[in-house]
Amino acid sequence: MQGRLNLYTIKKSSWIVRPRLDVHFCVDVLREKPLSSHSQQKEKLLQLRVELLFAKIVTELNLLSAAATEHCLESLSQLSPDLLLGEVYIQKGYLTKQQVMDILDLLNKALRKLHELMYYKVAIEKGFLDDIYLKKGLEDLGDLQPKVYGILAEQGVLNQYTHQEISQEQQRRIREMPIERLQKAILNIIGDIKKSGKPLGLLRDDFIAERALGLEWIDLNDLRRALNIQILLAVAGKYKSIGKIMVETKILSPQQIHELEAGVNSLSPIAGYQILRKVGQGAMGMVYKALRLEDKREVALKILHPKFAKNQEDLARFLRGAKLSLSLNHPNILRSYDFGQVNDIYYQAIEFIRGETVMEYLERTGPIDEVICLTIVAEVAAALAYLDAKGLVHRDVKPHNIMMTHLGEIKLTDLGIILDKQANTKITAEGISIGSPHYISPEQAMGEDLDIRSDFYSLGATMYHMLTGEYPYQGRSGAEILYKQVHNPPPNPLEKRPNISPQVASLVLKLMAKKPSERFQTPKEFIDAIRDCLADLT
Repeated sequence: MQGRLNLYTIKKSSWIVRPRLDVHFCVDVLREKPLSSHSQQKEKLLQLRVELLFAKIVTELNLLSAAATEHCLESLSQLSPDLLLGEVYIQKGYLTKQQVMDILDLLNKALRKLHELMYYKVAIEKGFLDDIYLKKGLEDLGDLQPKVYGILAEQGVLNQYTHQEISQEQQRRIREMPIERLQKAILNIIGDIKKSGKPLGLLRDDFIAERALGLEWIDLNDLRRALNIQILLAVAGKYKSIGKIMVETKILSPQQIHELEAGVNSLSPIAGYQILRKVGQGAMGMVYKALRLEDKREVALKILHPKFAKNQEDLARFLRGAKLSLSLNHPNILRSYDFGQVNDIYYQAIEFIRGETVMEYLERTGPIDEVICLTIVAEVAAALAYLDAKGLVHRDVKPHNIMMTHLGEIKLTDLGIILDKQANTKITAEGISIGSPHYISPEQAMGEDLDIRSDFYSLGATMYHMLTGEYPYQGRSGAEILYKQVHNPPPNPLEKRPNISPQVASLVLKLMAKKPSERFQTPKEFIDAIRDCLADLT
């Protein structure tokens, strides 16, 4: 869709535009800690660069305000010398353990890509390589090559002496790069990766770490500690494998690393995939994080529970939904890559999302700023427009089914009860009601014919919740809430939150009109109204 809104296109919102994260302030705060030796000071200054990079990513991805980050940095100077900034975020409840891990992983991969690009740049300047290599590195941002020299040596392009000369200069440039320039380089790489639309592939280090987590040999705290050491070395221009770091820090034994690297204790019964660890349980089975071997892409692997696989109706529903999902391709809809059967196991491979749902974000931060709310809603509207063009109605739009990725992307998820108007089929998972009472449209509650206007209503109820922190209608039972959805007038968000703009309140009221004919009639009409609101607010 042309001109599609994105979290990073709105520049004037007070929620998005942060006070500048003052590098000198952060340096002064962290330097207050006493240092007992020159080597300790050198290590602390390297750690400072890591903390500043971490803080910059947090603020630029709008996970927290610069003021909150500076507060954490102030706290860091008063706490244990061994405490890291990510741990302060966790202690204060600003970020979850998983969010901190995702940011560290993103920073680590961006640094790895910076190493690769700098290696190419130095080699070109010294006349060892043609600039086509740098161009390829910039084009394939998701293709991380931790051992560039090994690849080029195999091709006969470099030898160990030229490699050593290039590496020494590469390390020096990264080590001596001013922090503001390093921050800019890292953010540019992250931004370009996001624009490319290609998820980062799993590296050998990721594979080792994920399998160790899956086998419960380590926990997230162990991995965070090892990852921080790896990032610390990367900021100094060096690389050390996560396995070697875990052995040196006694997190794992050499034998355990050998088993992980050799592929011992494989958990995967499905050819073409390496199951790494269990990450959740859905209505109809288990969900695992897995590696798709053909392209080293991390995926979520949904395994249908055996009791559903034995039921012909449930199995047909699962396969029909998986086939439909595979036909969808939109940046704001969770991607499906594959589905199939291995012996008695039925599976579906879908996009693995690093991030949180809008519901989780709402619970973590409280009511959402109206501009960021509109921006999220515009992304969801683009997804609904795509579904509508294919004759589909989502039927379960709610904060729980809208994901915010760690790169700031918005994804509509859970197509479990989608309606195909053209085929007149309803794909419904066992144990899930047809829609959620707090967000369901009157016509859906009454079992009437549905179209995109029903999804608009649910999106309006979602907006109300995002803006006020409360459900549109309260009730002691689902039946009571459904009755109010059908009969009570739409609630005005201004009554709960007087500081939001009348234009945004009017948008919610129109979306939640009881009669479909009184709502927005087309996706274009709705998205144009959002743009008008954003123009007035920014």
